[in-house]
Amino acid sequence: MKSATSVEIYTTTGTPPWRRTELWREHLHKICGVLDVAAEPEFSRGTLVIGRLGAMQIALISADAHTVRKTRRDPGDAESHVHLMVPADGTVRIRQDDHDSSVGRGEVASVDGSRPYTVDSEGSMRLAAVRFPHRAMGLTPRDTRPLTAAPWSSPRGVGAVASALITELAGQLTELSVAELVPLGATLDGVVRSLLAERLGPPVGAGATGRRELLLEIKNYARERLSDPNVSPRTLAAEHNISLRYLQQLFADQGETPARWLRGERLERCHAALSNPRLDHLTVAAIGANWGLGDGSQMGRLFRRAYGVVPSELRRRDAGLAVA
Repeated sequence: MKSATSVEIYTTTGTPPWRRTELWREHLHKICGVLDVAAEPEFSRGTLVIGRLGAMQIALISADAHTVRKTRRDPGDAESHVHLMVPADGTVRIRQDDHDSSVGRGEVASVDGSRPYTVDSEGSMRLAAVRFPHRAMGLTPRDTRPLTAAPWSSPRGVGAVASALITELAGQLTELSVAELVPLGATLDGVVRSLLAERLGPPVGAGATGRRELLLEIKNYARERLSDPNVSPRTLAAEHNISLRYLQQLFADQGETPARWLRGERLERCHAALSNPRLDHLTVAAIGANWGLGDGSQMGRLFRRAYGVVPSELRRRDAGLAVA
């Protein structure tokens, strides 16, 4: 069941008992891909709230005791993902690779969706979870082996910051507008990068990790200047004293091009502005110009290609949801 433009809610409420476990498996498929679910016959409560923040997806899972097992990659997945989990209530047991850990309230742990894993909830639980593709962090499945099923320290440091942010953001998904979620996505991205760096180590020389750090610096620089239409791949390369070809190689490491990434970031900002009723007085052309996308006709073409609707249709749809 979909609730709003950026947040989706799925539940087993009102489902016949014989159907609940299978329906819950179908719901979890939306954040975990193909997996098996085992639950006691009395399993009755399962609710999943999902928010999408650029390449990241954050969810709040509330359910009775059950077990999920990932045994194979979903053949329909175009790319593999990493999952971070933080119990808000209850305890989960996570097994992957050579690790087997019981993760309690507020602890952060991870699994890699490209390899088999098992997650048991020891009783009813509320679990905040973040999913992101390997490429978004410049990782490969091989890189994540030091991370899986090994909790970060949560009382202090970056583990405590990540735990608080992920738990609070997942818990507030239904209270936040699209316009509010977009900048929070950038914050979540930075905290997750810091969390991974704590376990995987700091940048070394000009190797792969150093390239990832340079790309992150370039992206942060660009995000602060998206409203300037003169910000382009060529100017980004010049500002960071690298060639345009090297900039393209940095983005290619993550399966992107600098031009496509810039366009996607600007379109996300326009999408958020169009969904914000406080900005209804601005024309589509003005919103496009505010985020460096030129005239209204150009923005309309790009918007339809990215979201399947033109900006005016999105505004009418969101206005209808607000009235409803």
